Amino acid sequence: MPFLSPIGLSPLNITRAGASGDAVQLLLDLYPNAAAAYSLRKLRVGYTGDAIRVRIDTTGQPEYNIGFVNNELDVATLEGYCTGGLDAFVITWYDQSGNGYNATQATVSRQPQIVSSGVVNTSGLKPTISTDGSNALSSNTFNLSQPLTFFLVSKINNVVNNNYFYDSNNVNNRNITYVNSIGNYSLFSGGSPADGSIATTNRTLLTSIFNTPNSYLYVNGNLDINNQSVGTETLQGLTIASSYDEIKNQITADFQELIIYNSNQSSNRVEIETNINDYYNIYPETYNFEQALEFDGVDDFADLPLIESQNFSMSFWINVNDTDTHVILGESSAGYFFALFSQSDRNRFNLINATSNVNYNYTTPLNIGDWNHVFFSYNSGASNLYLNGVATAKDGNNTGDFSWLYLGQRSSGAPFLDGKLDDLVVWDGVTGTAQNAIDLYNGGAGADPTTVIPNPNRWYKFNNNLNDSGSDGQNLTLNNFSANPYVPHT
Repeated sequence: MPFLSPIGLSPLNITRAGASGDAVQLLLDLYPNAAAAYSLRKLRVGYTGDAIRVRIDTTGQPEYNIGFVNNELDVATLEGYCTGGLDAFVITWYDQSGNGYNATQATVSRQPQIVSSGVVNTSGLKPTISTDGSNALSSNTFNLSQPLTFFLVSKINNVVNNNYFYDSNNVNNRNITYVNSIGNYSLFSGGSPADGSIATTNRTLLTSIFNTPNSYLYVNGNLDINNQSVGTETLQGLTIASSYDEIKNQITADFQELIIYNSNQSSNRVEIETNINDYYNIYPETYNFEQALEFDGVDDFADLPLIESQNFSMSFWINVNDTDTHVILGESSAGYFFALFSQSDRNRFNLINATSNVNYNYTTPLNIGDWNHVFFSYNSGASNLYLNGVATAKDGNNTGDFSWLYLGQRSSGAPFLDGKLDDLVVWDGVTGTAQNAIDLYNGGAGADPTTVIPNPNRWYKFNNNLNDSGSDGQNLTLNNFSANPYVPHT
C-alpha cells in the first residue's frame, strides 16, 4: 500500500452516453449479464446496495454497511467510523450483479482489512481490500459451468508459491487462478495446470477465460496462457484469496475488483479491460515525454533552487552519450549529490556526503545511449536510490544542504553532463517507496508522475521551456546552452 492519504478520488466511473446522449452508463450497463461482481466502485447504475460491510475493531466490534458517493466507495464515512486510528475489516463484499452472490467471512481472524490506523488502504491511489495470508471471503450460493470469464484487479504484496487469487469452495469443482510452485501465474480446472509468466508485485489486471478445452490468461491485456486445456469443471461457489477450504494457499494481496461472467467474453475482453484500466490506471499507456533538455558536455549547466526540507523524493530520466565521467546533479556546497561515474568498463553511481565528502559507490550500470529512470528518496540522512525500478543503493549517513543544486555539473564545474535530461520531478516532504520507483519506470514506458505521487513541488518537463509545472513555480536558469537546447525524447 502506498503512504498517501487521504484518497485522491477521481470523478465518476468511466461513462458513455446512451441513446438520449446524457445517460450515465457504468461497466455492467455497458457489458451486462455478469454472474457475480465485486468492486470498490459502483458497477451498475441500477444497483442500489452497498459496496461492503465492515467491522470496526473497537469496543463492541460495531458493524456498518459502506456504500458509494459519486460511484466511488464512501471513504469519508468509512474513515469517520475509524476516528482515533481504528482498523476496519471486511465482513461482506456485496455482489453488484443482482444475483445476490455476496462474498462473506464470519470468522474474525480471517476477515481482510480495509482501514489501517484510521486510513483506508489504497493501491494505485484507489481503495483496496488487503489480505495478509490468513484471510478469505467466500460465497457458496452458485454453481456455474464453463465457459467462465474472470476479470480481477489485484496486487500481490508478497509473492509466495502456491497461493490462490480465487478458487471454488468445493474440492471437486475448481476454477483457479493462482501462483504456482515456481512463482508463475497459472490456471487449473481439474485437468492439467497451464503456466504463464512470472508473477510480480505490480498491480495487475488478470483476465482468465475457462472455456472447456480452450482456456486463456491475459495479464494487463497481453496474452499469457494461450489455448490450453486446463479442465472442464464447474465453479461451485467462490473463495477469494484462498483455496476452497479458506485455510490453505492464502495469498497476501490487495483486491479491488472481481467480475465473473458465465460466458466467454473474448469478444468484449478488450473493451472491458480498457474500462477497468481507465479507472484503476493499472498499466498506463506509454507516457508522452515530448522534448528533453540536451547538455553538450563542455560547459552547459542549469541552476536548480531545490529543497527546503530534509525529506524529499526526486524522479528524472537520463540519457548519457558515453562512459566518460558525468555529473547529473551537483550541490552548490562542497561535493555533489548525484554523480554518474565510469570506471574501466563499468558505470557507477556515487552519492557523496556534502559534509564529510565521503564517497558511497554502487555498481549498477546505466544503459549508455538509452533512457534510464532514476528515483531518489531522502529522509534526514537516509537515502535510497532506484535505477529503472530496481533498488540500487541504500545509505543511512548522507547528510547535506540541498537548498540549491546544479544540473549538469558540480559546484566547482567540470565534469559536465554530456547527454539529455527529461521530466525532473521533486516532491518535498514525501518519502518515496520502492513501488513508486517501479510505477514511475513503468517498464521503461514512463508514467505521468502525478498518477504515482500527486502534487509535486517541482516538475520540469523541458517541453521547449524551463517552466516549473509543480506547485512551487521555481523556473530553471540555463547557463551556456545553445539558443535551442530542446530535442525530441528519442
